[in-house]
Amino acid sequence: MADVLALPLGVGKLYLSPVDDDEWGPDQLEEDVLEPGDTLTLTDVPCDDWDIMIIDDDGDECILEEVDLCADEATWTITNEELLVCVVETAEG
Repeated sequence: MADVLALPLGVGKLYLSPVDDDEWGPDQLEEDVLEPGDTLTLTDVPCDDWDIMIIDDDGDECILEEVDLCADEATWTITNEELLVCVVETAEG
């Protein structure tokens, strides 16, 4: 289980993929949108390293590779600065 903290812009979609897989899993938010300050608790996510794709309210994509979502009390947070860097790096390919 890991808590994912929302970004100030809000998160419209969040996908996970095992590091060794080329396919994204289902949208973890389903029809929800994480508003600034909201949190999301992911359950039934095996302890492992994951690639994470975030799509914000503006449609900007951010792909983070090899994020450790492990341990009983794992908390994963992305800051504004990390998101902006990630969006630029993802767009540049």
